[in-house]
Amino acid sequence: MRSLLVTSFVVALAASASACSSTTTVVPSGQADSDGGSSSGEPGEDAGSSEPAGPMTLTSSAFDDGDELPPVHSCQGEGGKREVSPPLSWTPGPEGTLSYAIVFVDATTDFLHSSIYDIPADVTSLPEGLAAKYELSKPAGAKQSLSYKGTPGYAGPCPGEPHEYEFVLYALKVEKLEGLTEESRVAAAEKAIKKQALESTKLTLKFTPK
Repeated sequence: MRSLLVTSFVVALAASASACSSTTTVVPSGQADSDGGSSSGEPGEDAGSSEPAGPMTLTSSAFDDGDELPPVHSCQGEGGKREVSPPLSWTPGPEGTLSYAIVFVDATTDFLHSSIYDIPADVTSLPEGLAAKYELSKPAGAKQSLSYKGTPGYAGPCPGEPHEYEFVLYALKVEKLEGLTEESRVAAAEKAIKKQALESTKLTLKFTPK
C-alpha cells in the first residue's frame, strides 16, 4: 500500500512539472499579428493615417494633356465672335496653399496670353466660359488680368501656324496678390504670381489653325 502511494505521488509531480514548462506568448495590445492585424482586432495602421498627397495635377474635361485644343477655345471660337475659356480642374496644392492662379501661355514663343488669380483655396475647378471681366462672382473673388489684347479675361490661341500652349497652375502662399489692379496686364500678374508660388504644374496642348 505504501509503495502504491509513493508511485502515485511521483506521477503527480511529473505531470505538474510538465505543465509548468509550457510557454505562452502574450502579444501586447495593438501589436500586429502575422496577417497585418492586431490582437485588439483593430487595423495594424493607425485609423487617422493616410497616404501622402500626390503631386498637384491640372486636367480638363475638354481635352487631355498633349491634345489639340478644340477651336471653340481659340480665336476661332463661336465664329470668331468670342473665345470661350475651357473647363479646368485640379488636385489640391501642397500644405500652406491659400489661393491658386492660372496663366495661359504660348510655349512655342513664350508669349503670355491671359491669367486668372486670387482663386480661393477651397476651389479646385473652373467652369467653361468664364465671364470676360476683371472680378468674377464664380469663383467668388477670383480676378483676371488684362490679356495680351488689352481686355480682361481669357485670350485663346490665334497663331498662323501650329503652336504649343500651356495652362500653368500655381498654388500660392497668399490669399490675395498685392499690387495688382484691373489695369494690370498678364505680364505683371505672372510676375506677382511666381513671387508667391509654392508649387506649379501644367497642362500642355497643341493648336493648329484651320
